[in-house]
Amino acid sequence: VSTAAASLTMLDWEDWRVEFSIEELDAVAKFFDGCDFAPDANGGDASNARVVSLTGFCQVAAHVLGVRADAVKEEASALCMPFPRFCASVLDVLQCLHEVAARLRWLRPELLCSPAQMRTVRAVWTQQTRGASLLAVTQLYEVVQEVGFFTFDASKLSDQQWLQDVLRRVLSEDASNSESRRQKVHSQGGSLSFLNLLRTLHCAALERNMLHQRNMLALERQARSKVRLTLLEMEDLRELHRSYLSLADVEPVQRL
Repeated sequence: VSTAAASLTMLDWEDWRVEFSIEELDAVAKFFDGCDFAPDANGGDASNARVVSLTGFCQVAAHVLGVRADAVKEEASALCMPFPRFCASVLDVLQCLHEVAARLRWLRPELLCSPAQMRTVRAVWTQQTRGASLLAVTQLYEVVQEVGFFTFDASKLSDQQWLQDVLRRVLSEDASNSESRRQKVHSQGGSLSFLNLLRTLHCAALERNMLHQRNMLALERQARSKVRLTLLEMEDLRELHRSYLSLADVEPVQRL
């Protein structure tokens, strides 16, 4: 188990596992463990703080979020993150990552799409709008289902209501955003802009993913309780299983 993971309480760890996958958290923990210890007030090493370089943070954030490092740096700069190094705990690093991701979802959602996803979204947008600049909200269910960012059944009333709730939050935030009003990119009446479609897709995908992660955590907690393992013991077991799976060139019986 990494030093970073060991420094988190059970609640901290499970809170962040709702938003980020195990692989993403591992990448952050590996980066954090590679940073130098931050000196404490007495000149010794502060137990939970490291000296984090902005360049290093941008690189690991770019890897986790699947975007360019320069885009991360721009958003980190807008958040007034210290330059060029700052002392932080692993929780601070995760909070910075969360805030950068939130800014990208709102201001530059296209960067969080893969090239294939953007081609699909643009193709569906063009087909549904027939060249217009706005999409009718009544077409949203069909668009979301065609794009396939997440599991969505347009025929289910519960899915429709949930997506409408996500859309209301996006449009409410957009309407109150002075930058959106200045650029005139916000939606109008019963329609929404391409930018707000991307925002809605990303916000809805995040909510669906977080719900899935919560369900998986609940199952894991039940299993851990039955076998009476601590959180750190569970992480050791996870690492052992990951190492086992990495031995792809050995017969399964030999690996076991």
